[in-house]
Amino acid sequence: MNDLSQYIDIYLEELDEQLNAVEEEMLRLEQEGSTESGIQRLFRAAHTLKGSSAAMGFAKMNELTHEMEHLLDLARNGQLSFATPMTDLFFRCLDGMKKLQAEIVRSGQEQFDIGPLILQLREYTKRNRPVAEADSFDAAPPEAWRNLQLNAVHGRLAVKLRVSLADTCEMKAVRAYMVDVQVRELGYVAWSNLTDPEPNGDDPGSFVWLAAIAVQADELEERIAGMMDVENAAVEMCDLASVGFEAEAHAREPGGNGEEPAESTSAADRSRSQTVRVQVDRLEHLMNLVGELVIDQTRMQQLQKLFRQQLGSDDHVDALSALSDHLTRTVGELQQSVMKVRMLPLEHLFNRFPRMVRDTARTLQKDVEFVVEGKDAELDRTIIEDLGDPLTHLIRNALDHGLEAPVDRIQAGKPAKGTLRISAIHEDNQVVITVEDDGAGIRAERIRQSAVAKGIIAAADAAKLMDAEAVHLIFRPGFSTASTVSEISGRGVGMDIVRTEIERLNGTIEIDTVPGQGTRFVIRLPLTLAIITGLLVQVSEKEFILPMSSVAEIIRTEASEIRTVNGNPVVKIRDQIVPIVWLHDALRLPRGEARRKQIPLVIVGRMEKRLALAVDDLLGNQEVVIKSLGTFIGQADGVSGATILGNGKVAMILDTTSILKWVEAL
Repeated sequence: MNDLSQYIDIYLEELDEQLNAVEEEMLRLEQEGSTESGIQRLFRAAHTLKGSSAAMGFAKMNELTHEMEHLLDLARNGQLSFATPMTDLFFRCLDGMKKLQAEIVRSGQEQFDIGPLILQLREYTKRNRPVAEADSFDAAPPEAWRNLQLNAVHGRLAVKLRVSLADTCEMKAVRAYMVDVQVRELGYVAWSNLTDPEPNGDDPGSFVWLAAIAVQADELEERIAGMMDVENAAVEMCDLASVGFEAEAHAREPGGNGEEPAESTSAADRSRSQTVRVQVDRLEHLMNLVGELVIDQTRMQQLQKLFRQQLGSDDHVDALSALSDHLTRTVGELQQSVMKVRMLPLEHLFNRFPRMVRDTARTLQKDVEFVVEGKDAELDRTIIEDLGDPLTHLIRNALDHGLEAPVDRIQAGKPAKGTLRISAIHEDNQVVITVEDDGAGIRAERIRQSAVAKGIIAAADAAKLMDAEAVHLIFRPGFSTASTVSEISGRGVGMDIVRTEIERLNGTIEIDTVPGQGTRFVIRLPLTLAIITGLLVQVSEKEFILPMSSVAEIIRTEASEIRTVNGNPVVKIRDQIVPIVWLHDALRLPRGEARRKQIPLVIVGRMEKRLALAVDDLLGNQEVVIKSLGTFIGQADGVSGATILGNGKVAMILDTTSILKWVEAL
């Protein structure tokens, strides 16, 4: 194992990819029915995992995938039907493989007991596989003959192998499995009447195989006959012309199981050769260097403007301007390229949800159609890693609280099957993720009553809230409408975590709900957290950065247009009353004397949670590199980080979420 430790990361990456592929294919087979191509893809995934696990010395993963591969081989040869019980069994096996995966990641050792799963796989085969006559090949399905013909190419011989075991052999089926392993090492097995071991049963003494072997018939016969407990081994050539299938052998290469056409395999190899696995810390270092270039590029732009103002039109200034423009374009392209390298398609995140929806819907006894759209939309990998839990909470709440039971949906005039949809699209420099259901919606009055009953808000304050504001009470800590606590919901922590995590990612979440028709949650997230576009503002002769992802709009207003409601300054913007807060007060800085007739206002937040931040001046937009404040300063209220401006000064990047919470507390 120590000699292979250098390959463990590659193995774990492949393991994760193949497990996701198996889960995705299982869900597709369950929803759309079994197909030859689907079962073939499952077989390939199991075969790949079996080989790589054996090479890395993970015996339990190897054994479990071997048993699954055997069952899939019977299914693709038509000897077993891929029914619902088999699907459920494979999902349990998949859960076991994921537990083994987690143990390997954590400690490099396998602890999970796979014994019960192995027994269930073997029992399923014995119960559902049709019994064939041990001496006859007539029980072989047409698909087996076709697969045999497809693999009898490039020197491989199509043969019939008949093996008789000695009467003294106590476990004939177990010994027959040893023969089966030997035959598979020499070629491709298209079909066999091999049964699973049955310690207390009467095992047959004769077994048969249809195989395409890469050795001569007499060599196969000699090898098998020399094995322990084998009384007789007979090999005869297959007359495939008499079988009646069209010759398709020229379309296949003699691979491990003859599944892949030669052109397809070479194309896949060419595709793999064009990709390189890179450690994440190297990408992080490259991103930091690009950030330094962005700072220097901004500094050069400011110097170029300064020289232009001081020297006017000059050949040297013109040359510096041309150099600055070229550097700006080059750094911009480099920045975009590095950001794309950090990006991952949301497919990596969305693929974990179909299985969860399936299992949760079964637990709740609800019929749900899960629709996934926008898998190709890309997002920074660091954001994707932190987005899993919030989306999981939203989906589980939609299944538990949003979608009604089938009988309730029918009474409401809806289809018995509910629809849950998750989608993603790019919008400007953001990714918009939507979680939507066609369930019962959120009733504002019920939210008010629950919030008051739990002491989250006073009854008088709850009565003053508009319906849209009352709905947002579900984000308060401890809020829940569930009457009982279950594994799915009712603890009052889910929606609070959702908002906290999304705001920590500099994102926003909105709710659009119609009672009786459904609910839609809209999440807006920046593409990356490394380099952002910021609005540079001046407050008390100091410069601060507001992330543009938090800025809804910018306006200037006359002092005379500011009104007071309940002692708080507000401004009316398109028939909406927006409270005003001087950013000076939030940052504990003196306001100073007003020098302008119009007051610049930066509107942050969305929907009804909007706030106008009054500042002294607006200095424009610019790309900023987010720098951590470090452990010496620690976390400061209202500040999410810092950046270095083009003039070399340090500017704080403000956390609008903290400012909004500060205003709510007041």
